[in-house]
Amino acid sequence: MANEPDTFEMQTPEQWKAFSHPLRLRILEELAGEPRTNEELAAALGELSGKLYFHTKKLLDAGLIVLDSTRQKGPITEKLYRAVARRFTAPTPVKGGKTPPLELYLAAGLDLYRSAWVETSGELAELGFHLVLPLEPERRAEFAARIRALFEDFKAAGSEAQDAQKTALTVVLHTLDRSKEDAKEKKDAPKMDNAGSAGGTADGTD
Repeated sequence: MANEPDTFEMQTPEQWKAFSHPLRLRILEELAGEPRTNEELAAALGELSGKLYFHTKKLLDAGLIVLDSTRQKGPITEKLYRAVARRFTAPTPVKGGKTPPLELYLAAGLDLYRSAWVETSGELAELGFHLVLPLEPERRAEFAARIRALFEDFKAAGSEAQDAQKTALTVVLHTLDRSKEDAKEKKDAPKMDNAGSAGGTADGTD
């Protein structure tokens, strides 16, 4: 078996689409350990082999898993697959082009959330928020580093508890165009009359 690299940088919509499904994430986790056949995967994950075949085919077509080897089992040739890496990452954002570089990353997170929401039985733990903060470059770098460190701390700690569930987190941090913000503020600012007060009558009409 060839040694997998530690990380694989995903570049295409097909790769992100294949990645953004809870069962495929479990398949990738299993295949990062050792090569397995579709039947071995089905037994390890407690799923039907027919269902697994559909999802392993998606991962194979996207290049996230590869055929590692084959072996004979009587008249049947079994195929063993392995993951191309243990960790899958987004490319480093680069300015330019028609599509924002992290758009696929966000779309994959949304697809994963949608799949989990549809397929998960029982209550789905959810938390959502959107913040816009004024941050100096140094504070912004500190904020990003602390988010990353928090994630890595929890990832390193892991859990073997029976009630532990895979929990997804999608984070995108980006600055806003200050010049466009200034233009919008000027456009939205109330008009002033010559006396220095806001124009308009007491009932709000001009």
